[in-house]
Amino acid sequence: MRQLRALPAHGRVLVAGQAAEAVDAQSAIRRALPWSGGLIAAATFVLMALFTRSLLVPFKAVTVAAASLAATLGCLVYVFQDGHLRGLLGDFHVPGYLFDTSTVFLPATAYALSVDYEVFIVARIKEEYLASGDNTSAVAAGMQRTG
Repeated sequence: MRQLRALPAHGRVLVAGQAAEAVDAQSAIRRALPWSGGLIAAATFVLMALFTRSLLVPFKAVTVAAASLAATLGCLVYVFQDGHLRGLLGDFHVPGYLFDTSTVFLPATAYALSVDYEVFIVARIKEEYLASGDNTSAVAAGMQRTG
């Protein structure tokens, strides 16, 4: 597509079809993904910092969520792009690539669930601490009851 669009012409060259649409969509995702990911991580950090009045807790939340995101992408590639575990999950067709939507929406969902779980844990620990005043038992009870 890039070579076709780069051909010399006397006017503007327009290329249509599924291949052109796929190239344009991938290009748009690649341009927007770093900015949107950074914005989401920064917003998560700021909101968690305001909620917890700490800098360490939101840093841990964003770091754990990023690790969860990396694990999700790794599992997607391992199973669906490379075709491992086909026998266990059903004999599906392995295209050798991941669809653009799956590489955006599934990791976003995993990130949101990871942060959401972190908020539940921190909220429960805070409730336990306000009730008992003991930090160690609040962490233990909060983790136990949330898990």
